Amino acid sequence: PLRAGYYAVVDLGLWAKRIYGADFETWLKANFQSLDIVVRLAKETGIVVMNGAGFDAPDWSIRVSLANLQTTDYIAIGEHVQAMLAEYAQTWKAETQA
Repeated sequence: PLRAGYYAVVDLGLWAKRIYGADFETWLKANFQSLDIVVRLAKETGIVVMNGAGFDAPDWSIRVSLANLQTTDYIAIGEHVQAMLAEYAQTWKAETQA
C-alpha cells in the first residue's frame, strides 16, 4: 500500500534463464557485469535505465521509469534489451558449441 509504482524492475538474469536456459545465465554472469547492459543501452540507443541492484533488486536487473514515457518507449526498451540478450546468446552459443 505504500508503493509509489513509478518504476518497474526487470530481472534480466531471470529473463536470460527463461529464454536461453540456466547454462546461458551462468555464462552471462561469469563473463559480464550487470552494468554492461545499462551502459550499452545508453551508448547504443540513448535509453537510460538504472541498475536495479542499487535499489535492493536482483543484481542482474534494470529499473525502468514509469513516470514520463510513452507506451511506445517501453516497447522500444523491451526490444533493445531482448536484442542485446540475443547478441550475448549468439556469442555464448559460438563459444560453447565450437
